Amino acid sequence: MKAGDIYKFNLTEDIEEIEKKIRPVMLLEVGEETSFAVFMTHKTGEGSVDLSRSYGFVECEDSEYEECFYTDKPIRVSNDDLMEYIGRFAGNISALNEIIEKVQKNSVINLNSVADIENDDELSIKSDIESVYPLWDIKVEKGFYTVFELKRKFDSADKRIILDSDFQRENVWNIRQNSELVESVLMGLPLPIFYFNQDKYGRIIVVDGRQRLTALFKYLNGEFALKELRVLSNLKGKKFSELSPLYQTKLEDYQISAHVIMPPTPERIKYDIFDRVNRGGTMLNKQEIRNALYQGPATRLLNEIVEMEAFSLATGGAFRRDKRMKNKYLITRFLAAYLYMCERLQNDEGDKYIYNGDLDDMLGRSLDMINSMTDEEISDIKNIVVGLLSRVYDIFGENAFRMPSSTDKKNPINMNLFEFIMVAMFNCDVNESRDSFISRVNDIITSNEFIDNIGNHRDGAVKYEWRMKVAALTGKGLGR
Repeated sequence: MKAGDIYKFNLTEDIEEIEKKIRPVMLLEVGEETSFAVFMTHKTGEGSVDLSRSYGFVECEDSEYEECFYTDKPIRVSNDDLMEYIGRFAGNISALNEIIEKVQKNSVINLNSVADIENDDELSIKSDIESVYPLWDIKVEKGFYTVFELKRKFDSADKRIILDSDFQRENVWNIRQNSELVESVLMGLPLPIFYFNQDKYGRIIVVDGRQRLTALFKYLNGEFALKELRVLSNLKGKKFSELSPLYQTKLEDYQISAHVIMPPTPERIKYDIFDRVNRGGTMLNKQEIRNALYQGPATRLLNEIVEMEAFSLATGGAFRRDKRMKNKYLITRFLAAYLYMCERLQNDEGDKYIYNGDLDDMLGRSLDMINSMTDEEISDIKNIVVGLLSRVYDIFGENAFRMPSSTDKKNPINMNLFEFIMVAMFNCDVNESRDSFISRVNDIITSNEFIDNIGNHRDGAVKYEWRMKVAALTGKGLGR
């Protein structure tokens, strides 16, 4: 291949052959169907690439790649993001502008295409945790459980063990893999250590080991018979009920060892632990981890809201293809803002919660509070959110949560603007003039003060409090 070539391929071709021909760097998206990967083909040495001599584009006919240099979902990026991502792989920053100019000139891809949500880097797990927590706040213990004990917790009416398929998205094991695991247990072989998170109610959320526990529980339930055993061939075709009492006892009494993340380990530390444990698969974002930590009425509420027409209309269908829970992140942020405004959040001592700039902590507390609410309270919150989304759409249309653009191109959904307008609408009289409300909102969101507020350190305590206060005053028609 030479620079600028377009090379079509799909997964039917041997992946090693593809690696020899191209060096993919970033997968980009064009429209609804077509995907492109920006790549460099000229290697100058171990781990380096001469960008000035070689670049190209790959049209991907099948974007479901599992290799580390591909992504399972096309990513839309800005020019700055492209430079950042390519820079991580190549290190030759001086040639990046040249590549971007050639991409734009050839009209191969629009690097300014609209992303579904702005500032979604907030969802990533950052290794450089800025806030240093005292060591005694980080509590990870070694736990030992029998298979029978864990199965009993899982079968309990209040679900003492959470196996969340939305959180861990790997494919379901087949019968051969399930059988191999059961055989290993019956042979007394040690299994890799499990990782659990225990919440303040004593529930166990499985961080790593969901597939293994699922396989064991299914076998105990008689959902499959053993097959393709390599050692205990005499057990082929047998379900759990058909095993001898000796083997049944051996399976039920098998002891699983686990590292258990215990309260009061801070939210951000939990996210970092989850990230370290799950690096072998698709990297999880914070909302996906929250979805596992707070399984229950809160996550069901999020599911219901983002599936409703009111949400789709108000966001202009921006999340139709979202598989990473960015839509739920938006709603979680507003729910937290709503509970905070209503002074319903509490600190660890049960007193009024004061926001200190730790957004992850507040979001976690909010979902935890919703999980403790009655069905009637949750229904009321749902009706409030859906009602606000409908009113926002009626007044602003589908671009309500996008910052104004000076060109024909739409800006991405802005999560801070989403919060602001929803809070303002919550405080707005339903009988107020539509034009009057629009005018007030536009005056604020186009001001230098607001633009600065949603810039760097936008979720710090001072800026967050300012945004909530001004949103409430804007809704009520009062001055700042």
